[in-house]
Amino acid sequence: MKLWKKVIVGIGHVIPSSKVKILGYKMIGAKIGRNVRIRSKSYIIADKITLKDGVVVEPNVHVVCDELFMGEETRIDSQTTVFGEGRLEMRDGSYIGPRTWINCTAPIILGRNTGIGPGSMVFTHGVWLSYLEGYPRKFSEVILEDNVWVPARVTILPGVRIGEGSMIGTGALVNKDIPPRMFATGVPAKVVSEMSRIVEDVTPEKRRGRLVEMLEDFGRSIVKEGGRVGRGQEPLLMIVSRKKRIGFRKFGVLLFEKLVSTDDIRKLAGCTAGLKSSILISLGGFDNESKRLMQSSKFFHWIDFKEGACKRSWQKDFYSLRRFLARFYGTRFSLESEK
Repeated sequence: MKLWKKVIVGIGHVIPSSKVKILGYKMIGAKIGRNVRIRSKSYIIADKITLKDGVVVEPNVHVVCDELFMGEETRIDSQTTVFGEGRLEMRDGSYIGPRTWINCTAPIILGRNTGIGPGSMVFTHGVWLSYLEGYPRKFSEVILEDNVWVPARVTILPGVRIGEGSMIGTGALVNKDIPPRMFATGVPAKVVSEMSRIVEDVTPEKRRGRLVEMLEDFGRSIVKEGGRVGRGQEPLLMIVSRKKRIGFRKFGVLLFEKLVSTDDIRKLAGCTAGLKSSILISLGGFDNESKRLMQSSKFFHWIDFKEGACKRSWQKDFYSLRRFLARFYGTRFSLESEK
């Protein structure tokens, strides 16, 4: 990175405003999407920077590499350090936890909805004593495929590939490839079971019950913040009154089990009267016409559990529900395509 670009980044480092930081990064050629936040005392020094919609870089994150790519709704948590001459690629929905140490001398790829827990370390090179005298040397990329979970205090060594849907035990040392959909733990990490033995079969009835439990838990979190939650007339599951500086902001959470059509949405006028917004949640999905109708509306927001997708919106109440489901229940959604 050229000196004048580093000066702009340095100035942005001491400015707490995320909007000012983003303006500075755009001045040096970074590609930055909507609703991106770079918190205080964080900086990125890279020749190529791409931050897609909904990216969050929490406080005291330091990134120094050749290229940083962060896909939609990715997050790097506080006090994380990323350094090296390679490329860090975080695909949609991926996450790096707090106090994590990432060495990307060679490329590192995190697949969709893949997470690294707090205090973990990822190495892409290992050399200290003289290679000329016969000591080992290794420079190699690290790849974590889609839907991988690496919890707290895990160490990953150069050249490792962790397969899709696999999970690593806390405190493990991963020094070789882990096949897809396996659970591995230990020092060094060894496969101890298939994920199919850990994942419970969920019937449609149990799936609905779990979803109601998740939404009711979200309601309790609103009450803890000083808000109110009441019951509505079906399909209105909850009427949520969120506390503001002055008064309350009221929105509804509606639950559907079957495919939602435009006719279903038009019938909601009675039960959603007096609300500032409504979040429609469907286990059976939405037809294309209903999605188009809601996409142009500031009142309606939707989450499609059948497709694992949601409306491309960061309206405060809608975003807080999505963040709650991701943080406490591991449930994440792809943002609706802009096509």
